[in-house]
Amino acid sequence: MPRGSFSGILTHTPRLRHAVVILLALGAACLLILLTARGASGQPGEGAVDEDPSGAPYVAGELIVTYEESIPEAPVERVTEEVESAVQKSLPAVDAQLISFPEAKEEGSREEREQILEEKKEELEGDPAVRSVDYNYLKELEAIPNDPLFDRQWHLGRAGRVAAPVAWNTTTGDGAAIAVIDSGIDLDHPDLRDKISDSINTSGDSGNADDTNGHGTHVAGIAAAATNNNRGVAGTCPDCSLLAARAQSRSGEITDAAVIAAINWATVNRADVINMSYSSPSQSDAERNALNAASSAGITLVAAAGKIIMGTPAGTRRRTPTS
Repeated sequence: MPRGSFSGILTHTPRLRHAVVILLALGAACLLILLTARGASGQPGEGAVDEDPSGAPYVAGELIVTYEESIPEAPVERVTEEVESAVQKSLPAVDAQLISFPEAKEEGSREEREQILEEKKEELEGDPAVRSVDYNYLKELEAIPNDPLFDRQWHLGRAGRVAAPVAWNTTTGDGAAIAVIDSGIDLDHPDLRDKISDSINTSGDSGNADDTNGHGTHVAGIAAAATNNNRGVAGTCPDCSLLAARAQSRSGEITDAAVIAAINWATVNRADVINMSYSSPSQSDAERNALNAASSAGITLVAAAGKIIMGTPAGTRRRTPTS
């Protein structure tokens, strides 16, 4: 969806509150799933994608290492030096690091890259300072179809009806904060800009949390667009504020490392709800730890429901929910 197209949706879809994502604390949501499988790259360098033994795609030459609790800095440095790796990102809230391996990154053969990384993974798993080692898995945003009347097909992809006006008689979400981990949010959108209380870009590229493709803006509008202002649609939670976390890079990738950093940020910033409209064939231990920490902090986790990739034999490549 091109950036800015959400303004057209806001203008022409007064019943969008009956759309796919339910973002009240009482409900959970999912978006319809039409994405196809991401292809694996055989090219070295930035942007290469390899697959684990189950076929789940990950960033070539990268691993997420979760350490035993309270490990001093010196042993951690020893671990990364012994496997000839470089720390790309620290994830202290879950005692983890994203590390990369130049040897694997620079290898042109995908089979050789995967073999090198598998050996490094096994070596790290044998270190007593290490709790777990995972690939830096890639995620996909759950698709919003471009059919002109899809927004009115409120019954698709879920059972029942949102019935938001009934909830509004009890609460409109005043004081609650929804963190949207996605492609960002259009920071200048007239129905959203005054709802954003804070933002962050965890994708690893430069820039702020401004939307890269419109997906996050659409989700944020369903959740909490400005309401009762004679413009666009009504948000499901009219008085909720938004925490915008851009986990998607401008090249379109969403990695486990970016998602973990965004979940930790939302937890520290006291989000009441974290919305995650993406899925993946696999999940790292570090991401599960981040989600568990958020849940333990009393945060409601709202995730896409997962899918079976279209065009493949049933059950051969399932995409799992975030949680």
